[in-house]
Amino acid sequence: MGGPGVERSGPFGWEGTCEATDHAETCHEALADIAPFVRVQSELAGASSGGPTVYDPYYCDGASGRRLRKLGFGRVVHEPEDFYARVASGTVPAHDVVVTNPPYSGDHLMRCVRWCVASGRPWFLLMPNYVATRKDYAREVAGAFYVVPRRQYTFEVPALVNGGAGIHGFSRISPFPTLWYCGGLPADHVAALAGWFRGRKGLRDRVDMALDAADIPAHARHVPPDRPKRDNPGRRRRLKKRRRTEDDA
Repeated sequence: MGGPGVERSGPFGWEGTCEATDHAETCHEALADIAPFVRVQSELAGASSGGPTVYDPYYCDGASGRRLRKLGFGRVVHEPEDFYARVASGTVPAHDVVVTNPPYSGDHLMRCVRWCVASGRPWFLLMPNYVATRKDYAREVAGAFYVVPRRQYTFEVPALVNGGAGIHGFSRISPFPTLWYCGGLPADHVAALAGWFRGRKGLRDRVDMALDAADIPAHARHVPPDRPKRDNPGRRRRLKKRRRTEDDA
């Protein structure tokens, strides 16, 4: 969940604002789970023989870019620069697909989602499970599907964070259950991916594929905490009047 920057210019080479807990790298397991979907999607889209150009706009210490290359993606754009400045100046690098893990603090998640939707390109975003229950997400996104790990991912804290002290003393963190949010694909490509996935037993042992947020498996579904319901004003007035009557009796 590499941030677009920190409040000072530092060893990571970018500037901006985000929280310390945003500086954690996507683990190899998470990228290995989504890589087959990215490949098949690119084949359906008619990618060249060299494969798709994958863009990860959020840079931490560059580990996700290195891992994507090790997974066989030869064209990866992942640089220590301010993504939001790129968007503002209209200089976002050319790419075929977005694969990223945006920062979880502030408004980064929905800024990323909105940009991806507006881009018109396929996107694969690793985000907390609670995003699927947000009303602003539901308003922005249609036709997405979800790749859900059967084991909760952990994120690696780069050695350069807090002078090697990690986050709260930990070098690996897992603050939320996360899953891959996948969108920007035509409906027939999603259907083709679902059919392809049904025949991949090894992959199905690791992840589930949900074609709707309502179908996210129970182990990964976000359940908002119960909030005590307050009686409506009319009921409160009636109860208050009844108590006065009982007290006067």
